[in-house]
Amino acid sequence: MRRFAIRAVLLLLLVGLAGLALASDDETLTGTFVWTNDDGEIGGDLKAVFTPAGDKEWKVAFYFDWEGEPHIWKGTAKGSLTRGKLSGEVTADLGQPVTFAFSGKFKDGSFRGTHRRLRDEGKDRQTGRLTLGR
Repeated sequence: MRRFAIRAVLLLLLVGLAGLALASDDETLTGTFVWTNDDGEIGGDLKAVFTPAGDKEWKVAFYFDWEGEPHIWKGTAKGSLTRGKLSGEVTADLGQPVTFAFSGKFKDGSFRGTHRRLRDEGKDRQTGRLTLGR
């Protein structure tokens, strides 16, 4: 009985580890962001983790530091992560939720795009650019 219990536990561990390996379909891209304002430009490193959410649909999380503090902006994206167009929206908690849109396209394995703040009154404000790649 004891031998059976040990084998059952080992089998469950192996199945669990295999499931984790299969569930790890996230795509991580790294690059840079540039924030443009009246005082000039501020930039930094950017990491984007894309989790499949359908055919060419993704959940996305952007990780970056701003003024020495780590930030994570989360949202959704549509498009390819290797070629062609990619766009999406992420929400930042800046005391209140603020939504930013990004769009651009992949060319030669690198994504180049822009980002802008979405405003309720329809007057979006361009806020900068970003690059991503493997």
